[in-house]
Amino acid sequence: MDFLFFVRELATRAEPQWESVRESLRRLLERVVSRRLALCNITTSGTDRSAVEERVAAFMGRLPDRSHPRAAWKPDWRRYDEGLTAPAQVNFAGKGGNLYELGYRLHGSVFAVLKYLRTTWIWERVRVQGGAYGGFVQFDPISGFLGYLSYRDPNLLKTLETYDATADFLQKNEIDPDELRKSVIGAVGEMDPCLLPDAQGFTSLQRLRDELLETRPEHFRSFATELRKIADKGYVVALGSPARVREANTALGERLRVTALL
Repeated sequence: MDFLFFVRELATRAEPQWESVRESLRRLLERVVSRRLALCNITTSGTDRSAVEERVAAFMGRLPDRSHPRAAWKPDWRRYDEGLTAPAQVNFAGKGGNLYELGYRLHGSVFAVLKYLRTTWIWERVRVQGGAYGGFVQFDPISGFLGYLSYRDPNLLKTLETYDATADFLQKNEIDPDELRKSVIGAVGEMDPCLLPDAQGFTSLQRLRDELLETRPEHFRSFATELRKIADKGYVVALGSPARVREANTALGERLRVTALL
């Protein structure tokens, strides 16, 4: 959002103050493009390596060799719920949080559980019954962030309530053995896509894969505890019409920081 407002401000200055805008962009270029900051990753066969290295070295040698004092960057990491408004007929509803910060220890079964939720609970409640164009729940095993998201959604508050009810669904629903197998197989397919050589070298998932293949119904029920933490302590970001955002904000106890985008 900050970038959107920055570009808008830049556009208003471009014509009446073009020289200052050009100077700002020139200084940015000098700080970004530098041989000392460059990182080059090459994947090649042994027979081609020598020739490739020569060309890469020549290219790197043409980059400007300059350095600048390290800038002190102090981003605002405070977290808060946001409501973004725009004159739209549909909404985008998101809620999430960092599971690692809430005490979760990564286990491979999480990928099967989330695959199951995407194809059952989230699909049926957000997409089929709610009429949204799409709905997801995603987890990043590196950062630990888990997030729900709907897009082109006629609902907003109802979708947020669905997210918070996901833990109860997992806790009370008896998963069918066939659904369990399909979820594991689907998760393995997502974990093991066709990879190019550089991606193969970056990926090492043996422990998680073994845990995924050993997923049992109790893993689904135990993960409900983690999702309940997101329901209680997760952060909401919603984009929608002013009326829908106001409605959701009232129901949420005025906890959204509302910003008009358009």
